[in-house]
Amino acid sequence: MALYSGTYLVSEQVKEQTNVQGDGTMTRFEQGYFNRQLSLLLVLLGLVVFFAIPKFAELSDRKKVGEAYHLANHSQIRVAEFYSLSARFPQTELELQSVTGDLVHVPSFVEAVEVDSADEEHDVIVRIYLDGKQVGNPDGVQPELYLAGNRSSAHGTELQWRCGARGLDASVLPAACSG
Repeated sequence: MALYSGTYLVSEQVKEQTNVQGDGTMTRFEQGYFNRQLSLLLVLLGLVVFFAIPKFAELSDRKKVGEAYHLANHSQIRVAEFYSLSARFPQTELELQSVTGDLVHVPSFVEAVEVDSADEEHDVIVRIYLDGKQVGNPDGVQPELYLAGNRSSAHGTELQWRCGARGLDASVLPAACSG
């Protein structure tokens, strides 16, 4: 009988250690271990969300600004062609429509595309006005991406272009632009 009771005691200890219980409940040690694992998982998930959501928003803004830059670049090419053919910048409504109209696809976050040949600082400027609700603007100003062109003194029909922005974070601008 002593041998049987010793085996019984050993099997009860093994049951407690390995949680082989008939009712399917966890021991207090296992419950504490499970709670620590769950807490650690929630903390890690919180950190991922903390860092991932702002990066996703920045990536979305970067994509939108990249599309706006593409539109500005498209208009820049048309302005440069107009200038090389006529040795002047577009001024009438019809001429302005010829360089800004029929753009490939104007997304919903672009409010307006404007070409201004009467700018004080530059000979011509192509502006893309963005919707501040759809594209993050840290300054609270209407976001704007622009390509500014100036006549080259060395070549009569050549233009030198510079990209810039107002109301946009520098991290979302294309590499060719400076804020």
